[in-house]
Amino acid sequence: MIRKVDKYVLKEMIVPLIAGTLVIALLFMVNEIIWLFKELDLNSVPRGAVLKYIFLALPKWFFLTFPMGVTFGASLAISRLAREGEITAMRAAGYSVWRILRMVGICGIAFAGLSFYNSSQVTPWAGKESAKLLREFGVLAAIPKFERNQSLNLPPYAANFGSVEQREQVLYLRDILLIERPKEGQVYVYSAPTGTYSKGVWTIQNPVIRVIEGESLVMVNRVKELVINQRIVIEDFLRSAEARDRSTLELWRDIQDAKKVGVQPRNLEIEFYSRYAVAATCLGFAIMGGVLAFRFRRGSAFQGFLISLIIVWIYFNVQIIATEVIGRNGWVTPMAAAWLPVGFIVLFTAVASWRLE
Repeated sequence: MIRKVDKYVLKEMIVPLIAGTLVIALLFMVNEIIWLFKELDLNSVPRGAVLKYIFLALPKWFFLTFPMGVTFGASLAISRLAREGEITAMRAAGYSVWRILRMVGICGIAFAGLSFYNSSQVTPWAGKESAKLLREFGVLAAIPKFERNQSLNLPPYAANFGSVEQREQVLYLRDILLIERPKEGQVYVYSAPTGTYSKGVWTIQNPVIRVIEGESLVMVNRVKELVINQRIVIEDFLRSAEARDRSTLELWRDIQDAKKVGVQPRNLEIEFYSRYAVAATCLGFAIMGGVLAFRFRRGSAFQGFLISLIIVWIYFNVQIIATEVIGRNGWVTPMAAAWLPVGFIVLFTAVASWRLE
């Protein structure tokens, strides 16, 4: 049962909890925006599309901001209660340290659930949608750079356009030349007078197809229309590059499929187990932040909070080393690599809790 003391602790936590999560996410988003405008010329891209991309890119940063936000909430709330003498009053009323921290633990569990749902469902969906937008940006942003007889990489084709004209969100192409190499020694050459590009779909009208094998022209054919769905091709091509863009269920199926054909899917397994480990970290950080605030409540007002931030920084460095170095090189199992940083937090919190009462 949630009692008055729990509601009191929650009231103190709620503002720094939410503000910390959103402010840190905003800092990451600023870096995302800087990268976007630095790498692409967005003058030809609708502002609404840019805002949509920024919104879709946000969930991937919650992977980091949920654990940090819950640390902010726990540390600042307990520090404030201790500074005003309210912790002393609660202890005098018979509440133990762990009883006071119960609501902190509940918030940690809630954020753990949010973190897992975000990494399992929201981030994969948002990642795929933002990738589609980014590819659109790449094409639209390149329009001012198009000149006559300039080439464009359009996997699996190398494309050359005599001229490109933009009308609203559609590109009108003229004097089109596409070159494809389906296999060694064979070249397909497509030439067409006109075509269009809209929303990831290239439509080439009345192309003439010439098939060359070695030095011989083996076939010439004309078709009414050639449609290239760039989004499908590129997504399939990049499927294994972004494991975070797969839901947890899809990731598990990919792991099983890889093992069936004798491939060791170490990177996929690390991503799979890391989702559970990072979710558990939210609970660990919540308890750690509260414990450190208790431990250093007789010192300066924010001593426990600052130490919590240092431990969070150390944790993320340990996580990078464990997953990117130790795990990927096979020094330990993928599960152990993913959970090693959580073990660090548990050990540190246990030491900090020694004789806390």
